[in-house]
Amino acid sequence: MTVLCMICSLHGLQSPSNVDENSRITLLPDDNNDVYLITGCETGYINCWKLQNNGKSRSVGEARNLHWGSVITIYCIPGGDGANGIVTSGTDNCIKVSYFDRSDGSPRTVYRRIGHSRPPNRILFWPGCSAGGGLLLSAGKDGVLRIFSTFNENMNKSLGCAYAPGVPDRRKTTRQQRSSWLLSDVVHMAACSTRAEAWDSVVAIHSGKRQVTSWNFAKATRGQHWFDPLKFHGCYGEANRLYKNIVATCAYLTSCGNYALIGYSSGDVFKFNMQSGLERGSYGSPTAHLCSIVGLAVNNVNRVTITVGESEIRFWSFHEHKLHGQLDLPSTSLLVRFHADRLIDCFRVEIPITSIALSRANEFLCTTHSNCLGIYLWDNRATYKHLHLQPLPIDFVPSENQSPVSLPNRILMTRNTCDVIELGMDTDIRKYMDFEYMDDLSSGKCGEHVYKSPEQIHCHLLTLSGIPSSFFATLLNLDFIRQRNHQAGKLLNNNTATHAVAENLINLPFFLPVVETNKGLLSADDDFGNGLSTKQQLINKTSNRKRRGLLDKNFEHAIEPIQGLSMRLIQAKSNDEFDKISHDLKSVGTTGLDLEIRLLVPSAEEEMPCLNPKRTKAFYDH
Repeated sequence: MTVLCMICSLHGLQSPSNVDENSRITLLPDDNNDVYLITGCETGYINCWKLQNNGKSRSVGEARNLHWGSVITIYCIPGGDGANGIVTSGTDNCIKVSYFDRSDGSPRTVYRRIGHSRPPNRILFWPGCSAGGGLLLSAGKDGVLRIFSTFNENMNKSLGCAYAPGVPDRRKTTRQQRSSWLLSDVVHMAACSTRAEAWDSVVAIHSGKRQVTSWNFAKATRGQHWFDPLKFHGCYGEANRLYKNIVATCAYLTSCGNYALIGYSSGDVFKFNMQSGLERGSYGSPTAHLCSIVGLAVNNVNRVTITVGESEIRFWSFHEHKLHGQLDLPSTSLLVRFHADRLIDCFRVEIPITSIALSRANEFLCTTHSNCLGIYLWDNRATYKHLHLQPLPIDFVPSENQSPVSLPNRILMTRNTCDVIELGMDTDIRKYMDFEYMDDLSSGKCGEHVYKSPEQIHCHLLTLSGIPSSFFATLLNLDFIRQRNHQAGKLLNNNTATHAVAENLINLPFFLPVVETNKGLLSADDDFGNGLSTKQQLINKTSNRKRRGLLDKNFEHAIEPIQGLSMRLIQAKSNDEFDKISHDLKSVGTTGLDLEIRLLVPSAEEEMPCLNPKRTKAFYDH
């Protein structure tokens, strides 16, 4: 079935419900060959009508406030696992997937992607993300705080809106009834992740408001506190008359996460405790500055507080609130950002920037622009390749003739090709849509398309193998294995080679060091060529076994050191003597070898013969 989506006027619907003349309409079939009519209104309502054969229709379900704006698009999922589902989008910058499977006929939303319904004006990277730029805190003109993830969209969350004290219970009132208590949009934010799991970790300043709200980032909810200094709460309304027009201008959270500093347009700076929400003092007498506060900062150890006015910077002791010094500015300051970096590059964009944020790992740069709903993410090229950066001069002034950099556009990936099409805001995407594929979906042929992975995806790409890693464990020893096999082939081809030699060749692992003897290939660890008879070797093994048993009986798994090893090393001159020492070291094992190396430090008795210059000279001559 072809999905029909249009705007028209509806007449003859036998139902008491009203339908807007400018409704968005879509037809939806079901398994019983019944046809349903889905309408979306400018108020965000969704209605479902069942079309009958006699030209009449009846309402079978509706959803109120599915969108907080006008419904723009309704798309019905024709078949497959998502049958009887609809995909809707509205002017509230939201896409939802819903199913009409409830008992009352209303749709059930199972999937949603929500952004700011009005342009965002403040963004801030969450400082506690282990990835450095994983989570982004955003505040829009719609009064909503949201969390966006740069890696996984499933981690996106909404912290909700802020309401003034005295708002009615949301379980007893609707959103429209609580709208009079709704605070304005956020103009400034400050965050700290140190004690985010214990209490509130974000403070927000609202446009034209003196009160400052707190937010809990870990729980993604509105916080418990409402910061408002006691100075502005005088008796009998005197304070309301004097401080009526005072608003909060800036805020700062200390690195420990315990204190919040808030500056006001009256020049006051107050310190609050984030755990209790109580006021912990103020700076200056009567005020910290005679003008509005532009910026605040505190060092990492909570020793020095920096306050910035319109024409001066003052330094205070954090705990005692005493003035240490002042620095006058040559001109009026509007924004303060403390850093010790140098300018390395600059670029111009087409639309004015309203907010900018840089991740702590310098991996991403986020910007918001005037009258733009999206948050634009810029990637750092230094993450993928080495760049030789040169700082710009201190007196650098950008050129006015510099061409602006275009903002990231929407991207559409076609189905049958790998071409990426960049779409502008006014581009008609219908000419890029695959209507044959949509017809296959509607006719149920989509299940016939089974994708088979090729052996090699692309000539310039690597394909991962499904063979276990043990198969590739010997790749680094291929040359050694070939050399061993070559020697084994020579011995097998020799007419004098016996069947026993062949068995030794086959049974020996390739990774063991071997030597070639008249008896075939033998392990280098075996006792060969020592000149001892078989009877003498048996006696030595028996005595060594008894001595080791005695040591194990008196001591728990004691290791017997080689007697006089250091003197034997000093006195050895011939190759045979060194071969015997090497054979003894091989017979003690790895643990015993480690012990012998640690015991090689000579004693005082062993050092005396070494002091003889003739013996030392003979040793080096050898």
